[in-house]
Amino acid sequence: MDPFKFNQDEVMNTSYDCILNRVSGISYNDQDLEFLENYSKRWPKTLIINDPIQTRVFRDKYKQFELYKASSIPTIESLNLENTSVKHIEDFTKAHTSLKYLLKPLRSNQARGIQITEIPVNNFKKLQELKDTKYILQPLILKKCEWRVLLIDNQILGILKKETSNDDELLNCEVATLTEVSQSDTPKELRELVSKVIIASKLYIQALDILEDHQGNYLLIEVNNVPGLKYFEKTTGISPAKKLTQRIISNLRS
Repeated sequence: MDPFKFNQDEVMNTSYDCILNRVSGISYNDQDLEFLENYSKRWPKTLIINDPIQTRVFRDKYKQFELYKASSIPTIESLNLENTSVKHIEDFTKAHTSLKYLLKPLRSNQARGIQITEIPVNNFKKLQELKDTKYILQPLILKKCEWRVLLIDNQILGILKKETSNDDELLNCEVATLTEVSQSDTPKELRELVSKVIIASKLYIQALDILEDHQGNYLLIEVNNVPGLKYFEKTTGISPAKKLTQRIISNLRS
């Protein structure tokens, strides 16, 4: 059903076994989460995927960053441009001494809306003029590759390695060279990072995007709680939709 055009009274008064929410939230409209939070109070036995309270965190890139830091998960340092100043940005860039920086919308997917800049202060001033500072600032870290790990109910469904010849290119599955990698062939440090994220995120379905730099460090870029599935299925031959359905049915029967 359309999550913004349905009979709320009818749904609220009906008990469902499971509700799967595939709204990305990039429009900054959280009416779906407000409804699902109220629904879960009315029908606490319904399995809601993903949990609306957790989803509020993972729709916002800075809230994600705060969670990772609190959970001691290696990630990319971020500055929230909604609550900052020119001086804070200057201090941030001095601390990281990166040649380039990324301005990422607080809510976005597939690398849309991301700006690459060498002088973040200038971009910030333009955003202030537009009265749109819903961005985070990050140093651009040169990558050896990126990894995407798809999980369903805390179980790894598959792992993709994303590669490019340009180590500062913004990668998504559409432009990267994708290779499926078995769990046994993935680095120990990567598996340890995934385990930490599973404990912190508490999401039923999620895709982890992880950067591997040239020094062999692994940094969590973000967790996507409404991941695209087309390129994963095309590369691995695994149907995430089928696996998700099977897992939900198994949980409901147990």
